[in-house]
This record gives sequence, C-alpha cells and structure tokens, in this order.
Amino acid sequence: MAHVISDLGHLGSFLGLGFEGEYSSLKADQILPGNTGRTIFVCVDLEAFEFDQKKILEVGFATLDSHNLVGKAPGEGGSAWLEGIKSHHYIVKERRHLVNKRYVKGCPEGFVFGQSQITPILETQALLRRHFSEPRSIPGSAISNGPDDEAPSVYIVAHGLKNDTSLMKNFGIDNIYDTGINGQIDTQKLCSPKKKPASLKRLLDALEIPYEHLHNAANDATYTLQALVKMIFMEKFAPEDLAFRINLVKNPPHDPNKLPKNKRKPKGEGESRGKVTVLTESETSPKQTLGKRKHETDVKNGNKSGEKLQDRT
Repeated sequence: MAHVISDLGHLGSFLGLGFEGEYSSLKADQILPGNTGRTIFVCVDLEAFEFDQKKILEVGFATLDSHNLVGKAPGEGGSAWLEGIKSHHYIVKERRHLVNKRYVKGCPEGFVFGQSQITPILETQALLRRHFSEPRSIPGSAISNGPDDEAPSVYIVAHGLKNDTSLMKNFGIDNIYDTGINGQIDTQKLCSPKKKPASLKRLLDALEIPYEHLHNAANDATYTLQALVKMIFMEKFAPEDLAFRINLVKNPPHDPNKLPKNKRKPKGEGESRGKVTVLTESETSPKQTLGKRKHETDVKNGNKSGEKLQDRT
C-alpha cells in the first residue's frame, strides 16, 4: 500500500512551496526557484453503471508534473499552475449504450477539456495500468523527461479514493499500487471527516472553482486535481481563508427551505386538514338539498323508489 499523504504543507513541498530560510516568505507573484525533485500527480476517476458497479463506463485522468512548474510563479489563486493540468478521457466502447440517469446524470459526451477516446474494454484496462507505471504515456499529459531522465515520484489522487480503487478491482485491476506508485492523496479526506464525506461538488463550490458536466470521468479527475492544487496554494498564501472554506465544506449553511426527510409541513402550510368535497352550484341549491333529504328519508323508510307509501289500514 502506498504512503498516505494528508498534510497540505507536505504536498506543497512537492511543488516548491516548502522552502525554509530565504524562501519561506515567498510571494505568489514571485518566480519560484529551480528544481525541487520530480513529482507527478496522477488523478483518476472511474464511472460505473448505476445498476451494475462491475460495468465500468468511463476512465478519466488528469496530470500535473512539478518539472513543468519550475521557474513559474503560481499566479493569483494558483491560476498559472492550474493551467499546467492536462486531462484525458476514455469511453469503454462496448458500453457506450449505457448512460446513468436515475441516481446521477451521466454525461460521457460532455468532456470539456479535450476530445474523448473510445477504446475497447481490454485496451482500457491495459492503459489504466500503464498510465500509472508510465505517466508520460497518458496522451496530452505534457510530461517530459526530467534532468538526466530522473525517475519521478508518482502520486495517485482521487476524490473518494477507496471507491475508485474498488471500481478498479471490478475492472480487473486488483492492486493499482503495484505499478510503482509512491503515495496516495484523497481530496475527500483532506476536506471532510470520514463519517460525513463531502461531495466533489461541495468542495468545488467552497473553493469557488467553476465546473460543468460533473460525473464525466475526466472532468471529475480534472476538477479534483484543480481543487488539490488550489488547497495547496491557499495553505501557503491564504491559510485563514482556506480554513474558512474547509469549514464550509464540513458544515454547509443550513437551507431553511429544505426539510429533513420524512418530516411533513405543519397543517396550514400547503397541507389540507382532511378530505374536502367540492359541490357544484346545483348541488348546493336549496331545492336540490331539500329533494336529497326527502329521498334519503324515503329510502330509510323502505321506499327505495322514493314514491309515497300507500295507507294499508
């Protein structure tokens, strides 16, 4: 099992933000110093069919290579570093006809960071393993050879990593960590407690990261890595603001219009107190009411036809 990293300050050191001495007061608009060691974040997301979790529909990747950040200021909010994130999207060919609709809205055709690639099941499985053992094999990853072609440290990133590794097992990959991964990072654990895990959407809202077409595997992977980079940046340059936003994730504002499940509104607030019968104007006229009462009396006395009873005496 790869080493779990849950300290944002430690993660910042991978991107050149963990310096001591003269670099400890580094400003966001200053050029960063040189190479700090080769680190590659590989974020992954898998989408499975809602009625059969063994049927993987999509696989998405997003990567960030620290080598490409050398000498580059992170910019406002880490925007320059966010531009360094590259994405790729696979749609499993044999399952293109399966689209989630009931529990989540699937959007396999909604990849907003590039063009999707349709691949057969076996090829997708092989690519999934290869991309972790050789991250530069990910199309469009912009991962280049480092100094003296040094071997990079590869870290797997996901939002709800346990769920994705379970889906990988369903996809025939029992242990993704045997590909040489150095560590694992779960953004869900970075922002929320285990008993109340926060959704990716809630984290993105708190960090004010714009998004569209969630539940597309590559979009989710990209947004997850964006959230990680922004949290790393804020931990260094705006820790109080980050703490405030993480608190919003853990304790979202109460919506007064949203009622707890199974709790009904008090009577008088849009709910009737009982069955109401609406009568037409003719049914409520004095003549009709009188005739109805006479008919009921006749029936009660045994004259179902409503005719006047004859005197038998």
